[in-house]
Amino acid sequence: PALCVRFEKKLQSMAEEGRKGDELKPNVAYHGTAEQNVHLIAEGGFRLDKLAANTGNRGFYGAGCYLSPQANYCIGYTR
Repeated sequence: PALCVRFEKKLQSMAEEGRKGDELKPNVAYHGTAEQNVHLIAEGGFRLDKLAANTGNRGFYGAGCYLSPQANYCIGYTR
């Protein structure tokens, strides 16, 4: 997918800038969303212009893409 290609290119450019070790190690983070959104996010990433487009929900801390290192926390947002 295009998103994987973008990720690999960014990782390579960071390495070329001299970053190494933990700076190049991806962090795993989970995002809860409705099933119909999964493919769109996987293909194009998070679209900030689409925040709250369907629900009007701007989030507890304001508009943004909320992520967690705990998958079980995000499961509640998949409905």
